[in-house]
Amino acid sequence: MYHYTAYIKEVYDGCTVGAIVDLGFERFEPMTLKLYGVPKTLSSDSISKRAFAKDSLADLVQNQEVEIYSYKEQVNGEAAFLATLILDGLDVNQWLVQNQLALAFAS
Repeated sequence: MYHYTAYIKEVYDGCTVGAIVDLGFERFEPMTLKLYGVPKTLSSDSISKRAFAKDSLADLVQNQEVEIYSYKEQVNGEAAFLATLILDGLDVNQWLVQNQLALAFAS
């Protein structure tokens, strides 16, 4: 697990964001981050509920600087970057689950 600061440029859906990650030493990397522990939005069968989850996440984090705790995993032979987003002390991933906008990962 790694800890960085990131600027959220775009919210793609209720569990994926586009970010500019500050890697330190004035190095910034654009990345697509899947939210760790949040495999999908709650109502993956309802377009309006998926849109609401996306809009709610965007209202909260888009154009904001957040802390991220990132995890790199292999998915289908390719690197996938998962992240926990923290905005002003709020765990955004847990906020999505608590507000019934996403499902928690069942281990």
